Amino acid sequence: MTHFQVFFNWLFDNNIKTEIPKYKEDSSGNIIIPDILKYNSPITNIYIIKIFMNNPELNYYLNETMNNINLWYLEKEDLLKFIKKCVIDFRISRNSILYVNHTKNDKLFEELKKKFPLFKPYDIQLLHDLVDVSEEGNRIYASLGIDKPIKKKISKKTVKLKSKTLKEFISGNFSIVIT
Repeated sequence: MTHFQVFFNWLFDNNIKTEIPKYKEDSSGNIIIPDILKYNSPITNIYIIKIFMNNPELNYYLNETMNNINLWYLEKEDLLKFIKKCVIDFRISRNSILYVNHTKNDKLFEELKKKFPLFKPYDIQLLHDLVDVSEEGNRIYASLGIDKPIKKKISKKTVKLKSKTLKEFISGNFSIVIT
C-alpha cells in the first residue's frame, strides 16, 4: 500500500479512536504499511490542508485556524488527529476531497513559469495542460522558442535491429589489445 492509500483509509474510517497507522513489514521484509508520520513522507502539513479545498465550510474553517506560520510548528501527529476530527464533524466523504495531480516539470512549464512569475505551480500546470490541448499549441510553443515534444513510436523491429551482441558492444566502445 502507498502512503496515500494508508492515509485515506485511516482518515475516512469514521472512528476517532483509530490509531495512526505505524510502519509494518512482513516476514520477508516487504513493507505492508508505510510510515505516514516519517519526516520524508509525501503526506505533508500543506498537502493535508490542500486536499479539502472542494469543501467550502471546512476550507473556511481551516483557513481561519491553520492559515498562519504556526502550521509549520505543529507535530504531524497532532495535525492528523485534528484533521480526522474535522472530517468526522463536517461529514466529509472520500469523493468530496480534491485530487492533487503531481507531474514533472518540462521545458514548457519552466518557460511559462518565467513568463508568469506570480502564478502558482498548479496554475501554471493548468495553463500547460490547456496549451497542450489547444489548436494553437504549436504557435504557442514556437512563440516561446520551444520545440513541441514529439513522442517517437518504437516498434519491435527497430528494437531488434538496434540491439547489439556483447562482442559488438565491447569492440565498439573499448579498444581491444591481444596479448
